[in-house]
Amino acid sequence: VAQSVPVTVTVTETDGTPIQDARVFIRESGGGTEILNALTNASGVASTTFSNATPQAIEGWVRKASSAPYYKQFTLGGSITSTGYTATALMASDE
Repeated sequence: VAQSVPVTVTVTETDGTPIQDARVFIRESGGGTEILNALTNASGVASTTFSNATPQAIEGWVRKASSAPYYKQFTLGGSITSTGYTATALMASDE
């Protein structure tokens, strides 16, 4: 049964400071359909809704390497469930 559930990723430095303009990319596992491809806002959040059958296995990453400060890539994974998907990416400096 298809339903609409929230998909939210919060991106912060390891000390909890939000990171703006980090690229968040999530797709269905195995190279499937893109679910989220967005930059984080000033609060370090990128979000969308997923309107398909759950659970849905996902894969993805968070990157911030196009402008300083730079961060190492963070890998996302898991599943979108009937209640949605929420993750926090703790980014380590790459400078």
